[in-house]
Amino acid sequence: MSDQYISSDFLEGLVVWQKSPDDEPIIVNEEEGIPYFSPNGCPRLAITKDGQLLDSVSIDITAKKVTSDDEVESQNDQCHIGSWENKTPRLMVTRKAIKRAMGYSAKLRKIGWTDERLKLELSCLAQSVTDPSAADQLVAAICTRNRISPQQDDIPLLAVEAYEHYQGFGPRKGFKVPLKKINEGELADTVMRLALYIALINPCLGRPWGKQYTRQGHRSSERPKTALEMTLESLEDRLTDLFCQQECNDLYDEWYRDEISSLEISIASIRRDIQIEAINRMAQPDAVKAAKIKLMALGIECETKTMAQEWTQFIAKAWGVTPSNVVSAAKQIDE
Repeated sequence: MSDQYISSDFLEGLVVWQKSPDDEPIIVNEEEGIPYFSPNGCPRLAITKDGQLLDSVSIDITAKKVTSDDEVESQNDQCHIGSWENKTPRLMVTRKAIKRAMGYSAKLRKIGWTDERLKLELSCLAQSVTDPSAADQLVAAICTRNRISPQQDDIPLLAVEAYEHYQGFGPRKGFKVPLKKINEGELADTVMRLALYIALINPCLGRPWGKQYTRQGHRSSERPKTALEMTLESLEDRLTDLFCQQECNDLYDEWYRDEISSLEISIASIRRDIQIEAINRMAQPDAVKAAKIKLMALGIECETKTMAQEWTQFIAKAWGVTPSNVVSAAKQIDE
């Protein structure tokens, strides 16, 4: 493990082992996973082999940090805080969660990465995407939301799954061939960063994909009005009616002034909310468009929109959705 990517949090946290002599060791490919609390109270997993430290990965970012010796609070089914006999906190993690974290670490190390390096790369990518000078503000908003999401730990996991899927493509024209132009030593890094970027702008992280983008480009003849749009229509009708009454009753102008002012404020607020709704409705197509731009910059052809295309499969893996979802959103993009 390169010293460049060993954080102080990793080294200091190793003294806070959460292992009892009675615990059955969790071994995967001759490596052992040992959960522990880092000094800041975050739950992590140390991975060792033959007594040597290999890596340290986050188990579940949603688990609450420990702030006192007697704090015992269940967080979720896979990772929660229990206690030892002396009432001090103990990290309780299911074997399934530990094996998943160990598998994730092993896959990263296989391509020369560590969890620490991935987090650094992710932070750099997020900074570039959310920079005030970035052209695509919607994509920047998606990135910002994902970075504070309780599901933010799924971003690197999904990126690794996308990278693995890329490895299974074989010598196909659509994806691997253009990337062969890249220096072999940089190829793994290039694809991993690409997977990270696409996973970072996942428009559905921690939320449903959206029914409007599930039928491969099906577009209804007319979208039904939302509740906000119907409310706006009603308020605008009322405002028009008040203006008419005001014109016909000049002597009683003050009767209408306050209600008109109140209505105008409400209408302006609802119009802003409708604009936000419209932006959110286009999150999936806009995210697909941003991902396509990144892929095409590497020479990868993205014009054909089918589930069999490598680019749709790659994006789908990075977002944890099906290729048909990606195709459906892609067909909404105005070329």
